[in-house]
Amino acid sequence: MSIVSKVEQQKRAGRFNIYIADEFAFAVAETVLIRFNLFKGRELTPSLITEIKQADQEAKALQTAYVYLSQQLRSRYEVQQKLQQAEINTATIELILARLSAEHLIDDLAYAQSLVRTVANTSVKGPQVIKQLLYQKRIATDISERALNEYPVELQIENATKLYFQLAKRYQKLANFAKQQKIYQTLMQKGYSSAIIEQVVADNELPTDSTAEKQNLAHLAEKIWQRNRNLEPAKRTLKTKQALYNKGFQGDDINEIIATLASPEF
Repeated sequence: MSIVSKVEQQKRAGRFNIYIADEFAFAVAETVLIRFNLFKGRELTPSLITEIKQADQEAKALQTAYVYLSQQLRSRYEVQQKLQQAEINTATIELILARLSAEHLIDDLAYAQSLVRTVANTSVKGPQVIKQLLYQKRIATDISERALNEYPVELQIENATKLYFQLAKRYQKLANFAKQQKIYQTLMQKGYSSAIIEQVVADNELPTDSTAEKQNLAHLAEKIWQRNRNLEPAKRTLKTKQALYNKGFQGDDINEIIATLASPEF
């Protein structure tokens, strides 16, 4: 049997040091102090001390979780990670997670739905990218699928269209065919389905400017031609053609500009 010889408040608010035989024994939260009547002269058995320490572990975990959740919505996995970082033991973490779930303070479906709505309304990311974000938060697949219903097709088309024109501007110096390829690939990378992309492309065909494209070809061809000036003629021609093909320009147009560049008058 041990007897509490002193109770001392820490500088940290809500924490108290418990002394037995004038030596520090353990620290507890104020709620635990009150619950177990930890005053001077209190008799403690080894089993009671174990119970007190477990109660304090739970109080610490609960306080950590409450503060963390007060900042914004969190997934179950995020709260679990936070408690692990606070060095809470596994059994206590599971106990606290169950309590928080019962209190509806953690709810992965509500969390996932909120995340989907936020990303869909504040960015141009597609559903598959958002699904990946949910996966990183360890949201179950069935919950993710339900949450993605918060991203209606109409909004997907609206966001994909915004991105479509942003990309058209970014790739404006490419040949039309290459431009369309790059736009399509980037839209896929941003998480849009082929059906959505095809709908956007069909509804928003980009104007073609053959004069501007030929000017771009001439400018780029001359730049590449000069870069390869130290190569022997056949290899210089081949390397320049390859570079222009890779940019999406058409064969006849490339041959025409190469013939001009290779002429003695140029």
